[in-house]
Amino acid sequence: MEAKGIQRVSLSLPADVFDGLEALVAQRGYANRSLAVADILREELVNQRRSNPEDLMAGSITLFYDETKPGLGDRLSSILRARLKEVVANLSVLLEETMRMDVLIVQGPVGVLEALLDELKALKGVQTGKLTLTSAVLPPLHERPDRRNP
Repeated sequence: MEAKGIQRVSLSLPADVFDGLEALVAQRGYANRSLAVADILREELVNQRRSNPEDLMAGSITLFYDETKPGLGDRLSSILRARLKEVVANLSVLLEETMRMDVLIVQGPVGVLEALLDELKALKGVQTGKLTLTSAVLPPLHERPDRRNP
């Protein structure tokens, strides 16, 4: 049975961890310790899910690249067209000089999204790339294995 609403938990923390939590609450402007702890736990739960390559997740891939590299635009477009099921949207922004930043909204199995990032980062001219994930997904794009219709 899945618990709903707010559940109370009591924690005992070493003094240095408690002091760190207090500093985090103040630094980030949390209204209370509970919000800070919940935020930390959510992030850890997402990281745990990310370790399963079959798990469906949504997120973004951020790329920084030199748009003047010959053929790079065509190669990027070709990769994105081959991954239409995973790439939901693409925002491209011109930066200083010849640099461009692309933010791809993505969804799919973690292993597929990580392979897409690796493929993009391997292109000559791409300087950096990062995949950020969340456990929420856009409902109609991928069917979750635990929600299949009989």
